[in-house]
Parts: sequence; structure tokens; C-alpha cells
Amino acid sequence: MNSSKIFKKDSHFTAMPLVQRNIAVPANSTNGSAASPKTHAPPASLAASNDAPNHRQPPQAEPEPLTPVDLQAIQKEAYDQGVTDTVGQYQFEVQQTVKAFTEACQKIDGQRKKLLAQNRGDIVNLIIALSKKILGQELATPRNIIATTLENALEQSI
Repeated sequence: MNSSKIFKKDSHFTAMPLVQRNIAVPANSTNGSAASPKTHAPPASLAASNDAPNHRQPPQAEPEPLTPVDLQAIQKEAYDQGVTDTVGQYQFEVQQTVKAFTEACQKIDGQRKKLLAQNRGDIVNLIIALSKKILGQELATPRNIIATTLENALEQSI
């Protein structure tokens, strides 16, 4: 069904062809003729009818020719950008991991020192008691000298 038949009586309707310009046939078409490019006119059914008022269409500017696109350069640029982004992301993640590991080590060291400080006296008393049982007699050295020596040995062992 032709739409001009429906809107023919409407004063605001203007019939116009859908094809605005002629299309050139490429020189290497299937018929093999390389002489002159053929142009095709719009089909008669799409041309403006004589019944409708004749309105001139403004001339359309020819589109600018497209510049050739270097796909390899675009792919390389996108790849390089992806590599840069990924390296940056992994560097950030590694920095965060190292920071968390450092904090954990510092907390463990703090807990170790706290535990040692709380139990230092008990450790010295235990060593003195074990020495008495092993030797079967009282130690001749004063207790404070033994305790200092044991604390130094304990510090060096840790």
C-alpha cells in the first residue's frame, strides 16, 4: 500500500522519494564493465506523485570521505593501555598486600614481646627449679645473677 494514497488529501503531507541521491556502481562489479560507473534512479513508485504539491528539497551536502583507519595501530594502543592498566592495578594490590603483611608482622612481634614480658619471671623460676632437680642441689650462685644470665640467654634465643 502506498502511503501517498492515505495522506494524499492531507495538506501537511508531502510525498518525497526515499532515495536522495544516485548510487554509483563500483567499477569492479560482477558484469566486469569498467567503463563508466552506472547510476540508478529511484524507482518510479518512490518518486513524488504529480498529485502532491511540488516542494523542493534542500540540497544535501556530500559526506566527507572517510579517512582510512589503521586497525593495527588502534589494537596496539588498546593492548598497551590494557597492559598499563593491569600493571597499575596489580602494583596497587601488591602494595596493599605488603602493607597488610607488614602490619600483621608488627602485631605478632608486639604480642610476642608482651607475652615474654608477662611471663619472664615464671620462665626464670622454671629454669632455676629444673636446674635444682637436675643437679640435685642448691645453686651456689646468687639468684639475681642467674636470673640476669637466663634473661640474656632468653633474649638471644628469641
